[in-house]
Amino acid sequence: ATGYSEVDTRQRQDATFALGGLPGILPPPIGPLPPGISYFDLALDFTKITQELRLSSTGEGGFQWQLGAFYTEEDAHNSQLISLKAVDGTPIPILDPVAELTLPTDYTEQALFANANYEFTDRFELGAGVRYASNDQDFWQIVTAGILIPIGTTTGKSDEDVFTWMIAPKWRL
Repeated sequence: ATGYSEVDTRQRQDATFALGGLPGILPPPIGPLPPGISYFDLALDFTKITQELRLSSTGEGGFQWQLGAFYTEEDAHNSQLISLKAVDGTPIPILDPVAELTLPTDYTEQALFANANYEFTDRFELGAGVRYASNDQDFWQIVTAGILIPIGTTTGKSDEDVFTWMIAPKWRL
């Protein structure tokens, strides 16, 4: 099974209630100024590809098995802009933009798995399975302008290796 998805979203939210009064607290010689208008723009560009391969027994007989592999790769780019302008739409010095940043991330995961089931009698069977998965993620917060968050780049990384197993007895009354 192969899957591919691509998401591109853009949205604007009115932030005037929360931030419109900030021009009134500006110190001289710039302020205080009359209240302004504010908005929060959010954009997300995301792509994901997933691949899963399975090899299974025929489904006949008392012993059933399945082997498989899984892979996914995700790339996301989130950008955010909080703007504060005068009522006529002109930028307010020092306060516009309040924040401008991007949040890119890269994620990959790989896994191998195996499952088996044996029917000992028509009333009792036993299933078992194992899965090994590994994932890696790199992410950044890149602040390019504004007064809300310090300008600069913050990086992060995570990775994890997980081994899981199961045993599933089944008894029919």
